[in-house]
Amino acid sequence: MSKKQCIYCGTTERLTESDIIPDALTNARIINDCVCQDLHNSKMTEKFESIIAKRLAFMTNELDIKSSKSKSYANYSASIEIEGNKYEAKKLKGNDDFLKKGKVLWNKEHTQAFGDIDTIRAIAKSNGINESKVRMINSNDIEFIKTLKIDLEVFFSVEMYRQIAKIAFEWYCAQNKVSRKYEDFNEIINYIVDGVGENIVSIVSDIDINNTFNEYCNSGSHCLVGYVSNEGDVNVFVDMFGIIVYNVKICNNILDFCPNNCLLQKLNLDTTRQSFRLHDYNDLPIDMISTFSAIDDRFPQPIINGVKVYVPTMSKDVSGHIFFMKLLRSLSNGFLKECYYTEKIGNTLINNIEELLQGSVVHRKALKRFVTEKINFSKGIALSSTGTDKKSIFIYYLLFILGKQNPDKMNKEILEKIIFDNFGNYQMIITDKLCEEIKDTILKDDNYRSIIIIGSKKVLDWQ
Repeated sequence: MSKKQCIYCGTTERLTESDIIPDALTNARIINDCVCQDLHNSKMTEKFESIIAKRLAFMTNELDIKSSKSKSYANYSASIEIEGNKYEAKKLKGNDDFLKKGKVLWNKEHTQAFGDIDTIRAIAKSNGINESKVRMINSNDIEFIKTLKIDLEVFFSVEMYRQIAKIAFEWYCAQNKVSRKYEDFNEIINYIVDGVGENIVSIVSDIDINNTFNEYCNSGSHCLVGYVSNEGDVNVFVDMFGIIVYNVKICNNILDFCPNNCLLQKLNLDTTRQSFRLHDYNDLPIDMISTFSAIDDRFPQPIINGVKVYVPTMSKDVSGHIFFMKLLRSLSNGFLKECYYTEKIGNTLINNIEELLQGSVVHRKALKRFVTEKINFSKGIALSSTGTDKKSIFIYYLLFILGKQNPDKMNKEILEKIIFDNFGNYQMIITDKLCEEIKDTILKDDNYRSIIIIGSKKVLDWQ
């Protein structure tokens, strides 16, 4: 067997594991181990990966995605509205960073400041301002409205296009166990490495395809789909965070050394994933049928007129197969895609980002972060009856129910049961009315503080 080569340059020296999707952008790591360290892995980090990670910090921080190489979440900027006054917050890492002692927020004109009382008094004194101008408020009794500064241009930047091309190429090679450099990939390699080439990456503007992805993908998840177009070239769809779908042309035709061209992998925020790797579209129904081979022996197998009846069950989730078949209908008719920004794509992207960031994707990592940043085990918890931060109130409610149930061991199934039992669905919209209802439920219990502490400890112990 020949030695592995770098799929970009063919060297056999210093091959390393390349994160196909930078781990600063995902909680579910996938790798390609045929990329050289010096010429390509490190260089691509410098050329575009670190740039993209920094510009998407406003999103990854909100989605509780943190690089394994960092001790903290990526920092971002936001506007904080307090009692009608807007302040500029820079380099935020935690949700309540601006409330930390010594942290000061200034309004845009730099005429008004917000911070802990001792720091504000010191600022007033140093500027010759009478202390009567300093007003003390209880942070538990006021609402903080945070507005993120969304960097829309990053999704249409050359750096993003090269990043998307790298993701698609390394993933396609990993799915086909490609372990050397091939000239058939020169076009996409030149684009990734040197930024040379045109029409390698485009944005899918087709409504049907975008809707199909939205139906299948969870909020904040990434989804990769390998397919062959009507023209015979090999492509990969890359759905980033469930908000924008790119199309990447891998090569001009099906290659003998790449037998798998019906591919799917979905990577969720909670690190779970779903995937299949098939030769072509004809294998989809065959693979689905094979899932019904399992026999469910949990229930009695009744005898009807002397014939034993078995209960077949699916041995794996086939939602990905169904999703792919829906995509095929759109692909067979051709679909709309653009290489550059259009107003239609921009408006759709803004709506998708707002919908994603206004929601709350609950998983182990997100809950642990919330408890670490929000729960003060020594000073206790004080919820404001006037607070309207829907995300926080929703998670406080989950901790409250968890504390009441006080299970011996916390796991994903318990969390899902709590959500389903209390809301009747795994996806819901936290309206103003629902927010008030669950907040009232918490505050009506005189022991809510200690109950939330119990729930918080269960989350911290969750392995």
